[in-house]
Amino acid sequence: MMKRLFCTVAAAALSACATANTSQQDPVNQRVAAVADGAMIQTENTPAASHEIDAPATAVWPALEKAYAQLGIPVAVNDPRLHRIGNTNFFKYGRMNGSPISEYANCGIGPTGARADNSRVYFSVITTVSAVDATHTGLSTDVRPVAVDMTGTTNARITCGSTGHLEDQLNEAVKAALAGK
Repeated sequence: MMKRLFCTVAAAALSACATANTSQQDPVNQRVAAVADGAMIQTENTPAASHEIDAPATAVWPALEKAYAQLGIPVAVNDPRLHRIGNTNFFKYGRMNGSPISEYANCGIGPTGARADNSRVYFSVITTVSAVDATHTGLSTDVRPVAVDMTGTTNARITCGSTGHLEDQLNEAVKAALAGK
């Protein structure tokens, strides 16, 4: 009886999925759900943050390298040919740039507070540089954090969302480097 009820519920759920609208959703509104230690958390997918800098791309590239160093992000990807710089796999624990990691990554709330502040958070941070014109450059920074709870027995990965703070800090650091500060 229980098996039949489960199959009926599963079939209903599958048929509901089959008839669901498959149109493209705005990535900002998509939600990512994850289960960690029995707790369901949801975070929002965030698109890459785009900024325009009042400087030519040839001047922005070295300023971007300085900005990554200033923010303590080790550069592992430095490809001027593809106009990409960053790191696809570095981690922080507890704090980043003097602030709690939850200012950079939204990983939900756990029993002891913000999961990002109590987990090892792996980041992928890649900035793509594009010349808008001879005197303006576009920066598109994609930040993707993933948390790993180091206190549990599973070490399950939790997909997090970016708060946008790191993207803004990179943009401001680039502007400061261009200004010679």
